Amino acid sequence: MESNEGCLDKTLYVLVSGLSKTDDETFSGRTKDDRLVNFSLPQESESADQKLTSRGKPLSSTVADGSEVLVKITKAKAHSLEGVFARLV
Repeated sequence: MESNEGCLDKTLYVLVSGLSKTDDETFSGRTKDDRLVNFSLPQESESADQKLTSRGKPLSSTVADGSEVLVKITKAKAHSLEGVFARLV
């Protein structure tokens, strides 16, 4: 847990492994040092521009298995991290 707490408020590189097993609106992946990260995409209600990639594609259709993303870590748990999608890599 202490090790995971050191990741709070940092933006980490994550290799996406797919949707979370427990929540179909949350993605999961692993950091370069093999930490499990569960993250959500920006809320659709924020702005239509924020849910699109720079090429105009919806984020939900772009983020998939094998995608490389940056995730802002918002919560540290004993065996995983939680965060919010920051951008595609």
